[in-house]
Amino acid sequence: MSNSKPWLSIVVPAYNAELFLEECVSSFGLDENPDVEAIVVDDGSTDDTPGICDRLASRSANVKVIHRDNGGLPSARNAGCLRAEGNWIWFVDSDDVIAPYALDVLRKCTLATECDAVQIQFLRFQDGEKPAWPAPMLSESPVALSSEEYLREIYRGRGQHYMCSFLLRSDALLERNDNAAADRSRNELAGWPFREDFSLYEDVVSMEEILRRIDGVEVLRGQYYGYRQSAGSMTQKPSNKAADSGLRAVLDLSAHDDAGDPRGKLSLEISLLFNAYKLVEWRGTESESLRMRYKAEITSRVREVGVSHLGLDRFGRFVLMRTGLLDYIFKRRYCR
Repeated sequence: MSNSKPWLSIVVPAYNAELFLEECVSSFGLDENPDVEAIVVDDGSTDDTPGICDRLASRSANVKVIHRDNGGLPSARNAGCLRAEGNWIWFVDSDDVIAPYALDVLRKCTLATECDAVQIQFLRFQDGEKPAWPAPMLSESPVALSSEEYLREIYRGRGQHYMCSFLLRSDALLERNDNAAADRSRNELAGWPFREDFSLYEDVVSMEEILRRIDGVEVLRGQYYGYRQSAGSMTQKPSNKAADSGLRAVLDLSAHDDAGDPRGKLSLEISLLFNAYKLVEWRGTESESLRMRYKAEITSRVREVGVSHLGLDRFGRFVLMRTGLLDYIFKRRYCR
């Protein structure tokens, strides 16, 4: 890598990622992009991930490696931020890839924009297959939105909290986090961007906070990120730890103002609650208490939104929950 500051730092948290890590980093085309660095965070892996990391670093001066004890995804992202030297930072999951033309398009966009974030679209592909990338768009026409406008897009289901879909200006991400609410539960890295007190919906909480302190989002319509669909990523087993995290995350989200769309924000919270509700385990008093708390939070929000404004999917789930059929469906699914 040249002595000049990299344009982009790509942070790759990697835990037991031996099957996909090399393919992921290879998709960056680092040899053709000397102004890009990859920071691979080996998060206490127990497979061959540490060896793969070291081999990648031995092949390219653009690859930095951090070996650490397992601390979870948000903690790994924070560790990657500590080493990042680029003007922009992009977080890429170790089982995913980026489009062959992604860096060329995104370099031009980030150099031209006055926004602190660039948001891109996903292309989903099945494990075992190659992404069917569309032809590169010859002239992207990005749409610049204020942070409040983009939050409203999220609340209305037209935007997203996924961390991997954002390139973030590094000084905005790292230097403007001094205003984090002091009364919120955080680990000792309180000034760092990613909340480490959640195992579910950590993206939602962290991105909500980041969006509220940056200056605008430039939205691109092209698909530049390949999101691998695999059996492990498409299903989750019941876990009271994850379910409790999901509930706490939504309560944390509800403490923020509604960015001018109270009904949209409540509707998003209802969807998040329903998606996490299915993770509640089926035995023990803790599970029953957690299930009752979920039902109470969902019901209170439905009353505020109004049943007629729920939308078909949320309305259907609410009816199933009130009649007990939702519990029956989940129990049958996970207790066979």
